[in-house]
Amino acid sequence: MLRRVIAAMHPVLSLSSTRLVAELDRDVGHAHARWRTRRAILVTLEDASGQRGRGEAAPLPGRSVETLEDVERALAELGTSFEPSEVDLRALPPSLRFALEAAMLDLRAGERPAYAALVDDVRVPRVPERLELQVMLDDLEEARERAAEAFAQGARTFKVKIGRPERASDEAALLTSLRELGREVVIRADANGRLDDVETLGPALERARVEYVEDPCAIDDERLARWTGVPMALDEPIAHDAPHVLSTATAHGAGVVVLKPTLIGGIEATLALAARARMRGLKVVLSHALEGPVGLAALAHLALAASASSRRALWGAQGLAPWPGCERFVAEGASEPIALPYYLGATRLLRPSSPGLGLG
Repeated sequence: MLRRVIAAMHPVLSLSSTRLVAELDRDVGHAHARWRTRRAILVTLEDASGQRGRGEAAPLPGRSVETLEDVERALAELGTSFEPSEVDLRALPPSLRFALEAAMLDLRAGERPAYAALVDDVRVPRVPERLELQVMLDDLEEARERAAEAFAQGARTFKVKIGRPERASDEAALLTSLRELGREVVIRADANGRLDDVETLGPALERARVEYVEDPCAIDDERLARWTGVPMALDEPIAHDAPHVLSTATAHGAGVVVLKPTLIGGIEATLALAARARMRGLKVVLSHALEGPVGLAALAHLALAASASSRRALWGAQGLAPWPGCERFVAEGASEPIALPYYLGATRLLRPSSPGLGLG
């Protein structure tokens, strides 16, 4: 897919970058790191006619193999001229690869939406008009109220963070309350490899009829082989050794893989892994890694393109809903934050018709 895009690019593009920063109201993060400030790099490619394309490199602290400083060093080595056919994207840090691929798509799309540049003309009509997005429930104090509000707005898929030993009973109660919203509600859980209190949460997960639990424990933990009763998804191990994880996922008992393009190395790599996973009978869900508006826009177009082909189709609700604070990313020297893509809502991703990534 991207090979066609690169082949049609101008032979030499100018390359520039600027830092992005989002100051948040509260800590965000994952099982391995928390922070109050999220940083990223905005990458811009420009052709001889003055047309521009943008992408975002946002390594996830505690999860990405590279740091933001690694991205800046790689950009310095690339310099200010970028020759798409001459650069080995696979040698770049994963988040930078994602950013440059997104910028090339944004630039090459011209008057078409970026997803159209990613699929051939035959599949463009099959791009869905909308995709459902899952609602993340992380803060236990606000989770029930937020779930009720989202349900009233049309949300039907919720993802609950679990695995905090001191809050196991609260997490179990939340799972029960979500099931009470209605039979049509889909509940997912994410343990981040820390599901230790199985005695409390195991029965609650089964009663809530959760669709799956992400990473109940580390993939090399002997308990994984004994994980039974609730469907399982793999997320974190994918970024470390995707080919091996995909080849052994079903043996571990997993039926779903969660792909984060910023972590696994870009758009092309994600599409290839999604196709490989589907061929192995695995279901695929696409997820963000707490990127800003430019990164989320690229992920949205990737999701739409992936859903245009049955062989690469994604499954169920996608993990691309805006997260609290994503609307606060400000470029260095700017006073106003970058606007979120208009087509990305709290519960639905709508198919855009605007050119490129539609960022204005």
